[in-house]
This record gives sequence, C-alpha cells and structure tokens, in this order.
Amino acid sequence: MMQPVFLPVATAFAMVVLSACGRGYDESGEEVPTPVFGAEERRGSVDLQPLTPDDLAEAELGGDLGCSFSSSVRDGPLLAVRARVDTPGNTPSFAARLAGAIVTGKADRAGGYASLADGGRFSGNGVLLEVAVTGDREPESSPAASRPAAMRASRPDGSRQIFQGFWICGV
Repeated sequence: MMQPVFLPVATAFAMVVLSACGRGYDESGEEVPTPVFGAEERRGSVDLQPLTPDDLAEAELGGDLGCSFSSSVRDGPLLAVRARVDTPGNTPSFAARLAGAIVTGKADRAGGYASLADGGRFSGNGVLLEVAVTGDREPESSPAASRPAAMRASRPDGSRQIFQGFWICGV
C-alpha cells in the first residue's frame, strides 16, 4: 500500500516558507526587516507633521500614560496616544498633525494603556493610522520604552503612506 507523499512535502515546503517570514537580506547579506504592511506602493501623500507641545495641549487627550510614534527618537511625535492605566475598558485617544491641522480620534479597540504595547489602529477625522511594532526595545531608550515600528497612514481618498520609526511608550 502506497502512502501519500503530498502531505509531508507540503508540510516541509510550508516550514521553509514560514521560516523566511519576517526576515529579509540586503545585497551584502545583512538581515533587514521585512515590511510589516506588505509590499504595497505608496499612493499619494499623507502630510503628517510632528506635533508640538502646544498641539498636544490643544488636543486634550487625557489619560495617565501614553505612547507615540516618531520617525526618530529625537523628533517630535507624528502620532500621540494617551489612555488610562487603571481602566481596561478605556478607549485610548490620539492626536496627529495632518496637513497643518490637529486631528483627533480614538483607538479601534478599548483596553486602556495596556492595549498600546504593540501599537494599534487609530481613526478619526478622515485618517486611519495603524502602528505595528517591528523589533525589540532599544537599549538606550530610558526611561520610556522605544521599539522600532512602522506606521501606515491612510486617507479616504485612497492616499496611503508608510512611515518607519519608533513606538515609544511610557510617556
């Protein structure tokens, strides 16, 4: 009696394919991060600018603690999110500066500050911002926890742009 060969071959193929997910290599053989949001092309431009302290005061986000997305650990945040630590049912609020105006909104799910650890989806006022953490905590990021991340910004007109940077929590 012959045994089916397809299943073991398919399983081995899947293991090889899955072991390559999340990793890529440049021409010199150095490991580089694989895009978290896929290989989609940029469509149009989503004009996000760093928030200032005055912008954050104007947004009145509330909450005890928050996270932010910045293109570098020294730049002002492109996205600021705040939530209550002791209220898991709390939905985090966000602020961003889009085309010169402050836009605010909420996370797509409740969970308080704890729900922000690995990023999240934030929407309001004609913008959807999706943050995904792509690496481990940066050793020099004290006292706030800074982790490499990607953020996809989308507009209802189909404009879409991906930003690389850092998700900084504990601020």
